[in-house]
Amino acid sequence: MLRLVDASVRYGSFAALDDVSLELGARERLAVLGPSGSGKSTLLRAIAGLQPLAGGRVEWDGHDLAATPPHRREFGLMFQDYALFPHRDVRGNVAFGLEMSAVAHVALDERVDEVLALVGLSGYQRRRIDQLSGGEQQRVALARALAPTPRLLMLDEPLGALDRTLRGRLLDELATTFAALGLPIIYVTHDQEEALAVGDRVAVMRAGRIEAVLTPRELWHSPPTEFVARFMGLDNIAPYTLDDQGRAVTAWGALPLPAAPPAERPLILVRPESLVPDAGGPIAGVVEARTFRGDHTSLVVRPEADGAPPLEVHAAGTDRQPSVGDSIRLRVDPAGVLFLPRSPTG
Repeated sequence: MLRLVDASVRYGSFAALDDVSLELGARERLAVLGPSGSGKSTLLRAIAGLQPLAGGRVEWDGHDLAATPPHRREFGLMFQDYALFPHRDVRGNVAFGLEMSAVAHVALDERVDEVLALVGLSGYQRRRIDQLSGGEQQRVALARALAPTPRLLMLDEPLGALDRTLRGRLLDELATTFAALGLPIIYVTHDQEEALAVGDRVAVMRAGRIEAVLTPRELWHSPPTEFVARFMGLDNIAPYTLDDQGRAVTAWGALPLPAAPPAERPLILVRPESLVPDAGGPIAGVVEARTFRGDHTSLVVRPEADGAPPLEVHAAGTDRQPSVGDSIRLRVDPAGVLFLPRSPTG
């Protein structure tokens, strides 16, 4: 299937993509996650053949695609802004790629009907683009990418232009559609929730490189580096030393550990759910913020210890949680303590 070997894209001395190697299975869904400017969209454009490589190669079934132009690669690409043609109706937009391939009229209409049904837009053939909601436009763009029967589907921030409520609903629909397609899919996003929901694996990008490729469960429960942990919203991270009782001595105090830490992991991560409000806990602080999250209350606690960074606490339950300004003590469940290496610079 798809394989990238040391793929690089450069603009002068700037490496937008820096020696990226990656493989994608026959029916695998890969979410590519990272902040703006990390190289996610450049990665898609390089795979599609829209961006020339400065080094390395893109392969399909072992064949180097360097000499294969974009329209011959048989890859479907859906852009963030959808790039729909306002002067064409829904049918005209979905049929565009088929027309470029000179598909017979009857077969073309049948395929348009088929993909519109797949994305839940049966009967929309003659609708104008300006008559559609944002979610409907998103599905038209997806249908257009699917119409030529691509062997690989790539989506660049497909839900980025939609409001949060609509994104949540369409994310569920996309996951169902992807499962029905049985295609290899690359889904680019900066949203952690989308990546975890869509991907069989998640590739986290940083500064043109892939920092980690893990399953959603691995990524959430065992982030491999400081950068990945912080990007996943886990900020209770600090350096530590060991005392003679085997505890981690941190700016927050001495914390119990689940096991002896590896020498090459000089940072400690305390998961928010492992910090438990307890009157006898060793960490004293003041609540600076409180947010109701449904199944828990998120607290930001400023420790009393000088120089100690704030702690995020996920307090189970919703009743009788401390208010902003209240003093609080916390104990640590060792099961929620992880050790991290420092991320590479860059």
